Amino acid sequence: MKFVMNDKYNVPKIQQLKMILLLQMGFWHRFCKPTQSTIAFLLMTLITTNVYGQKKFKITLLGTGTPAPSIERFGSSTLIEAGSETLLFDVGRGTTQRLWQLGIPLRQVTDVFLTHFHSDHTVGLPDLWLTGWLPAAFGQRVKPLHIWGGHGVKRLTKNLQKAYQTDIKMRIADEKLSLPGASLVSKEIHEGVVYERNGVKVTAFNVDHGKAIRPALGYRIDYNGHTVVISGDTRVCDNLLHFAKGADVLIHEMAAAKVELLKYIKVFSPRYCSPHNARRSRDDFRECQTKTGRL
Repeated sequence: MKFVMNDKYNVPKIQQLKMILLLQMGFWHRFCKPTQSTIAFLLMTLITTNVYGQKKFKITLLGTGTPAPSIERFGSSTLIEAGSETLLFDVGRGTTQRLWQLGIPLRQVTDVFLTHFHSDHTVGLPDLWLTGWLPAAFGQRVKPLHIWGGHGVKRLTKNLQKAYQTDIKMRIADEKLSLPGASLVSKEIHEGVVYERNGVKVTAFNVDHGKAIRPALGYRIDYNGHTVVISGDTRVCDNLLHFAKGADVLIHEMAAAKVELLKYIKVFSPRYCSPHNARRSRDDFRECQTKTGRL
């Protein structure tokens, strides 16, 4: 298993790496110190696992940012490369740029899994979809892009296709592009196994991002005897820890802000995992790992 963070940071190659907990930092605009985001690396626990061989399992954080329009940290998006599968979890601002920085054609992403419908997790979807359809080397998609998410995902994809129908018709007429490549196929999902292909299994589970923010999902990805869990935006959540049992890697969101900001945003704290609760999640996750024999 291999872990890469492609959002601002240069990560040295580590031949033997296993992640116990990464806290995806959300430091809010202006009131917070950008350099604090490096704390994410200090909270990693490393032990060994083989990262090479034909059955690769690679995790890349394409973006770990917030809605703040930062040029240094793009919107939430996690790339999973497992064997022959290339899957994307959330599509925040700048996802396509990060993919192309890695030399990955956008058409290579076949399936997108959304944790919830906040714009900072979905705003990059039209770019991935339509830029990936263009005839240049970074595009050339000729098959539909599959979008997975909770109730509301069909409405999202249906209206996106309506919004861009003029562009699609013009490009088909002018550039003779493939109509299937401009299609979105969506599937509304619930807790449980939602995807199984070429040895890769994706399980969705409910998390707690607040009463009004539902559905909110996390994902467990299993492949070749290894497991990655993506929390999505959530508070400390027993269901997350349940589905994280036995995992090699837990990518857990965390948000922190100065007291001045919290005075103005009353709902900030209840919706996210605080630094204090993140430590609790880390300790609970380690306890789960110990009980399942993963530590």
